[in-house]
Amino acid sequence: MKTSKFNFYFGLFVLTSLFGLTSCEDVDTFEPYDKPATFNFSRPESKLALQDLKDKSLSFQVYSNFGGTFIFPDSSMITFYPQSFLLNGVPVTNKIIEIEIDLVRRKSDMVEQLLATSSGNKIIESGGMVNVRAFCDGKELTVDPQIGYNLKIAVPNGNIPVEMELFYGEETVNGINWVEADGDPSVQNNVFQSEWTLDSTGRFVIGMECFPKKFGWVNCDYFSKFNNVPLTQPCLIVNGPANGDSVFLHAIAVFKKEMIIIQPCCNQQVDEICFGPLPIGEPVYYIVIGKGNKGYYLGYVEKNIETDDKVVIRIDLKTLQEIKDFLANL
Repeated sequence: MKTSKFNFYFGLFVLTSLFGLTSCEDVDTFEPYDKPATFNFSRPESKLALQDLKDKSLSFQVYSNFGGTFIFPDSSMITFYPQSFLLNGVPVTNKIIEIEIDLVRRKSDMVEQLLATSSGNKIIESGGMVNVRAFCDGKELTVDPQIGYNLKIAVPNGNIPVEMELFYGEETVNGINWVEADGDPSVQNNVFQSEWTLDSTGRFVIGMECFPKKFGWVNCDYFSKFNNVPLTQPCLIVNGPANGDSVFLHAIAVFKKEMIIIQPCCNQQVDEICFGPLPIGEPVYYIVIGKGNKGYYLGYVEKNIETDDKVVIRIDLKTLQEIKDFLANL
């Protein structure tokens, strides 16, 4: 009898011990699920995070007293005039001027520069953009508005809309807003059809010519036909991998047939980012590009714009080259 009781209690002790060991093992080896990625659409922080997306700026030097001309790979040209550079409003003389220029001719260039084609709440279509910055001894310069500079943008097919106008880019919390240089939408008299010959090859070039009066972003655009069609305000809902990353995002709508890219107007809710008026039925790519601690992200949806659309986009980790390869085909 005693032996039976001993065996019973000994067996109970062993089972209890095994249960305790198993329970402890479960606690020690439990691995919680990763937290979902968090998204931030702050433009200043997204610009900083995605700065490696753009190609390196073109650069050259001119002498302040003489000015000079630079010819772009696509045969576009930019010319600076003598005594046109200012430092704190005073002409710079007898100095070497460092010029940095970004030329934007393709939709991929616009995306990489985080640009869009909106003027207020109106859609504009681009024929070409440049961003000009000038420096002397490390200090940034302005251009004399009474002199300006000359910009020629090559248009190989010679198809230059008569509605083309000159716009200046102004940075806002939602992105670049393009403002008419003459402030009058009823007048188109500051972009001209032009012809020039390249001295190095003697090749004849047709294009647009304008005379900007300030440095920074300059755009040759015209107001789109889409401003007179039914419009809607679609929104994007972004989700991504459950990897706990904090990702800064840039979202855009890229028109498939036109040189038009529209940026969101507002982040009205934590889980949505919405666009201003877009033309119903137009085919676009909704694209979201991001950068987090774990790398770059990309997601897109190709579709026609629908009334009050809610477009769900999943972003996934990509290499920088994979994103560039995707953009090159827009």
